[in-house]
Amino acid sequence: MRSAHRHYLRRERQRRTKRRILTILTVLLILAATTTAWFMLSTRGHTPMVRAQLVAQCQTAHTDTMDAYNNAVRARNGFLHRFEQGQVPDGPDTGDLLGLEPAKPTTMDCNADTQHALDAYQRQTAQLNTVAQRFTNV
Repeated sequence: MRSAHRHYLRRERQRRTKRRILTILTVLLILAATTTAWFMLSTRGHTPMVRAQLVAQCQTAHTDTMDAYNNAVRARNGFLHRFEQGQVPDGPDTGDLLGLEPAKPTTMDCNADTQHALDAYQRQTAQLNTVAQRFTNV
């Protein structure tokens, strides 16, 4: 009877140990999945290095946009100066250009929505460069 009871206790200990191990492994698996999901959400699906590169590109695009805006303003001022001096020939674009003013670029947050901000800055730069060319080509 004693050996049967000892055998039962040993089996019960082994069963509890297996359940404890399975519970610990399940908790670790859930923790790993949660950590991975949190990491992917916090980096918006990019690895930290790629995200840092995108943020740097976005900040460079912001600088390029501001440079393009300043160039467009200088081109407009040059056009207005030439117009006042009578150096601008009368043409179909002259009236349009007199009322045209370069749009001040909107400021975007490169850290919050990096790709959207990068695309917007590149679009604004292209538009400002076109405006500057129109002022210079007259």
